[in-house]
Amino acid sequence: MRVDCWWLISVTLFCSRALWAQDTLDVVYPREGQRVAAYDSTFIFGSTRLPGAKISINGFPVKLNVDGAFLTVVPISRGEFRFVCQAANQTDTLQTIRTVFIPPYLATTPSNHMAVDSSYVFPTEDLHLSSGDYLEVSFKGTPGFSGSFTVPGLVEDAPMIELPSRKDFFWGGAVFGSGGDSVTPEIDGIYTGIHKIPAGVVLDSAEIRFELNAGNGTCVAVTAPGRLTVRDQTIPQIGELIRETTVARTGPGLGYHLFLPPGVKLWLTGQQGRYYRA
Repeated sequence: MRVDCWWLISVTLFCSRALWAQDTLDVVYPREGQRVAAYDSTFIFGSTRLPGAKISINGFPVKLNVDGAFLTVVPISRGEFRFVCQAANQTDTLQTIRTVFIPPYLATTPSNHMAVDSSYVFPTEDLHLSSGDYLEVSFKGTPGFSGSFTVPGLVEDAPMIELPSRKDFFWGGAVFGSGGDSVTPEIDGIYTGIHKIPAGVVLDSAEIRFELNAGNGTCVAVTAPGRLTVRDQTIPQIGELIRETTVARTGPGLGYHLFLPPGVKLWLTGQQGRYYRA
């Protein structure tokens, strides 16, 4: 039985105390410029080496562990958002500013004209798949019309369905929250499609094109940001780990599964952005 894992070949390494040469205030998460999907608050963590420091983030006091690490949850607002982090003792003050983007709530596209929401077209990253895999695509547009997608060399005008009305849930609230109803409005106009890649298909960075059709000759077209590559699987692709530690996850951005040392060889069977399936 083959068990697939997803590997992010870029990892954050935590240095030992001996490598810290000066007083610092570091934020590990979130990263600068990161798009953070959150509801009304999100967590932030990092560390400081300023002796006797007290930490605050956006004016909120933060508990500091004895080893200098901190983790807390901070209220947020939508759009560009700044975490102003300060570490201060009796003689010194350090400040680190981390700017992220909190996306707005997903909303139904207005029905006064036919349109596709260019911010909600998937896949957003390049995909490398194999025969037998399923290509899953979606976009958001004006509700009540017909959607289709085309991948040259794979499928043409494949029908898509419009999903029933739904609310925009954030995973953090769904997993760790009270489980109550979301306060966001119901969303219409999410069109989704799926296609199984047959044997013998080979593609190199093929475009994924969508059409929203009114049935009267009027249509709107858009191309997904991500492109599709399908390799010839008769030639296995083998990779070797070179980082001090490589983290394997159960899926792109999902839970940790394994921590492997350099030198381990992987049979690579797919890719999504910076993640490799092995």
